Amino acid sequence: MALKDKWQQDRIGRQQGVQERQQQVQTTLSLWQQERQNQASEFREDLEYRVRDLLANYQKQHQQMAAQLQQQLQQSRTERKDAVQKLFEDLGVFRAELQDYHLKLQQTVWGSSHRKPRKAITPQRSIPSRLYSC
Repeated sequence: MALKDKWQQDRIGRQQGVQERQQQVQTTLSLWQQERQNQASEFREDLEYRVRDLLANYQKQHQQMAAQLQQQLQQSRTERKDAVQKLFEDLGVFRAELQDYHLKLQQTVWGSSHRKPRKAITPQRSIPSRLYSC
């Protein structure tokens, strides 16, 4: 029976060894799982921080670009306004020169005569326009 008792004790010893190893494996797995969860949490926090930072940078760039565009548009408006003002001034000078030329030409053609050219009179149509309307 001693052999059987020895075998029984060895078996119990092996079972205890297996149970201890299973307990160690469970403990290790639990620790790894906790570590993975901590790493995932840290990763999420880091990612959220980076995304917030990136969005803040994009917002800042957007505001800078908008301000620059606003300044360019204002400058363009001012330049167009100045160009239109100069164009009207040039047109005024041209009209004055044209009127002066007209008076000189009229003086050259008609002299000091008080006769002025008659305005051309457009003859009326022979067919009333209401016949053409449908």
